[in-house]
Amino acid sequence: MKKYLVTSIVVGAIFLTGCDKDEKASLPLPTSVDEQIIEKEYVIAPVPLVLTLAQKEHYYKEYLAIVNQLNEKYGTSLKLDPITTFSADYWLELKDFEEMLKGRIDTSYVVIDNKEVFSPVKVPKFVELHMGSHQTIIRVDGSFDTQLSKDMPGGRQLFSVMHSLSSKIEQG
Repeated sequence: MKKYLVTSIVVGAIFLTGCDKDEKASLPLPTSVDEQIIEKEYVIAPVPLVLTLAQKEHYYKEYLAIVNQLNEKYGTSLKLDPITTFSADYWLELKDFEEMLKGRIDTSYVVIDNKEVFSPVKVPKFVELHMGSHQTIIRVDGSFDTQLSKDMPGGRQLFSVMHSLSSKIEQG
């Protein structure tokens, strides 16, 4: 039962971040995480711009136009934070901003079968996350207790205590 609960947590966490499940990516991988070899790809992050207030207002209007254009084109519902909440590293060239959004739109994940033996109290789950052309494997560890809720017809298993929940990048 805990196996399904941990899987539910991982899937729920991914959905809360706005990722969509891709049918092609949902096929199980033929090898375990330890046997997989992923070529390392060095990614150069876009350099944040240093702008004046007037330039920031201009860029913000352009960002809004890009968000609206991508929402129309891909049928998404991306939203832009208010300009007052932007930190210094949010300001990117328009091309870099658009590429970042396209990467978020083109996101999929798959929960990898865990063939290793672990304590039943704490079983890690591995998720392969694809964002654009980038691929990352994330390890999610959680420890919690559940209880049966009799308020629902037929009962329902709910979290009663969350002891810990953490994640880290395994590969990518």
